[in-house]
Amino acid sequence: MKIDVDRIGDLRAHPLMLGTEYRLVVRHSYDADLASDMVLGLSQFLYVVVLSSSEVSPPVLIDEAWHDSLIDTRNYRAICDEFFGRFVHHNPPLGIDIDHRSSTFLGISETVNLGLEIFGNSLVRRVWRRSAEVRPLRSVGL
Repeated sequence: MKIDVDRIGDLRAHPLMLGTEYRLVVRHSYDADLASDMVLGLSQFLYVVVLSSSEVSPPVLIDEAWHDSLIDTRNYRAICDEFFGRFVHHNPPLGIDIDHRSSTFLGISETVNLGLEIFGNSLVRRVWRRSAEVRPLRSVGL
């Protein structure tokens, strides 16, 4: 299957992504604009995963959106099939096979570089950072 990055708008508008955005705002107290950027960043990241020859690491805010999207298993499977032709697994960097992973896992900086190669200036930079500098209100006690 040919991966068509130009379909990112369709992926972003998929019910999975809309539901993820809603949950980020309602359940996790993210600002609506940031939640929207997190979901667009997740959409971009999933393309990076599929197009990379190595395993890649998501930036923190994108990883939070990814975790939330994974709870909607039916729609997650649907976007994987429709947009990527295969299931996109979430592989945490620490696991049983850590010695093998260390040689194949790209760090966040390298992942961001791949994102820039694919999406250029349309990469949502505020969610493609190494750390979560913007946290939901509940995380800072408000």
